[in-house]
Amino acid sequence: MGACRIQYVLLLSLLGFCPCSDTLNCQEGSVMKFGQNFSRTSIEWIVNQTVGSEKNKGEMCQEIFLLIDVGEKSLILGTKGITTVPGKRKKTDVFSPGPGIVSASYVHFCDTDLCNNA
Repeated sequence: MGACRIQYVLLLSLLGFCPCSDTLNCQEGSVMKFGQNFSRTSIEWIVNQTVGSEKNKGEMCQEIFLLIDVGEKSLILGTKGITTVPGKRKKTDVFSPGPGIVSASYVHFCDTDLCNNA
């Protein structure tokens, strides 16, 4: 009887069956940092909190970042979490490419588990 169950599980694996979940897990948090030259260096932001939501409610994961760099002074603002925006999209805008002032934003909406991981 045990061998029959193993064969059944193997058959489902070969067919690509995976149990579907109605829960969407997203990273959640926010950041605000002042510093120097953020447009030229990477910023480490570790999010240790995740939140769950039901996929059938139309909710998606989101992440939004805003960078303002004036001379050597910099500001970065960011948020991650769950939102109700229709449609997946990813967009980066540079409002002022420099020299002297750099202003840019990054927006990402997605609908797979932990996809807001920039």
